[in-house]
Amino acid sequence: MSPRLRLALVSSIIAAGLVLLGFGSAVLVLSSSQAGSDAAVSDASKIPPIIADSHNMLTAPVPVRYEATGTATSTYGTDTANNHAVEGTTTGNIELTDNVLTQASIEISAAGYPTISFTLTESCFLGRDAATGDTNAIAYGLVTVDGVERPTDLSLNASFGEDTGTVTGTITVPNDLLSAAQQSAGFSVQSTDVVSGTVDFSLNAERLADTSDAD
Repeated sequence: MSPRLRLALVSSIIAAGLVLLGFGSAVLVLSSSQAGSDAAVSDASKIPPIIADSHNMLTAPVPVRYEATGTATSTYGTDTANNHAVEGTTTGNIELTDNVLTQASIEISAAGYPTISFTLTESCFLGRDAATGDTNAIAYGLVTVDGVERPTDLSLNASFGEDTGTVTGTITVPNDLLSAAQQSAGFSVQSTDVVSGTVDFSLNAERLADTSDAD
């Protein structure tokens, strides 16, 4: 065999060996990738599934309505020196939906004083403790005195249980309403710096029966 032929044969053998080596490496990489994929699937199967029933976002919260009951002591005044504490009657309805005050209509009346009412105009978040403990919040709405209404705010403390609730608060009465009603209401405005008066109130509320269950 000539040297040239021998060199060609050796080159062919080396080339064939390189091809086989490359094929073996490709098979090894493919096997490793498949094994990694199988391992990932196996690990994923160990993750506990999310149970939708624990937090069902498709179920709308159910509003709960309360009705004010009994009498309450209300304090009328424009400052600490001119307060008038009287026994009056507080009535109204309150609707609570998932710790949010969605509706409220409160009326306060006492002998010798004009009727004062408050109507909620914006939903008010009471906090996550509204159903189990005291919570503080500011509610916005309309106050009406002697048939004249003005926008105002209501500072309230609320505690709601399964069947009953308690609400105490302070209604701010704008001064232009006091100017018309202060004589009959007992408000005493002795300074032009006085811009508003207040009415402190408290009420007990009982949960209304759910009429949707009557059918």
